[in-house]
Amino acid sequence: MKICIFGASSEIDPKYYQASEKLAEKLGEAGHSLVFGGFNDEIMKRAGKGFSKHGAEIIGVVPEFFCNDREIYDGCTEVIHTKTLAERKQKMIEMSDVFLCLPGGLGTFDEFFEVMALKNAGQLDKPILMYNVEGFYDSLVVNLMELRRNGFIPSELKKLFRAFISGDDIVEYINKL
Repeated sequence: MKICIFGASSEIDPKYYQASEKLAEKLGEAGHSLVFGGFNDEIMKRAGKGFSKHGAEIIGVVPEFFCNDREIYDGCTEVIHTKTLAERKQKMIEMSDVFLCLPGGLGTFDEFFEVMALKNAGQLDKPILMYNVEGFYDSLVVNLMELRRNGFIPSELKKLFRAFISGDDIVEYINKL
């Protein structure tokens, strides 16, 4: 399966990228491929390293305007250039079988909400997973539950995405798809 990973590109607490790399390594070992933002920054780099350890296919999807300021992960087996962030997301959505949201900031939230909104609108029928490393997404999950309770999200949350606190549980879930 091609697993699209959304995650931080900025410097963060090492506990987040260590957990992410360990998970990526297990997914690569299980024979899955990686689709990701393609840069050599923090969680993106760690995801690439994890998949690389087992010779997995690694597809980086990078907007051209970022290429002057950032280094592309050198373990990519394929690099796809796009003009905009919107094109990047669309390409990643088209290519991927599963979406996995790791700890991240605005870009990660944008990507997560894009796929979740598409799924809510019936335009996407692919699993969306969230790795809630050490409670990183606790407040977001509570907020989403509140939105659901108040009718702002018509679909049951478990039909939109699944949150996990264990990387092993994520691997097991994906392997059963």
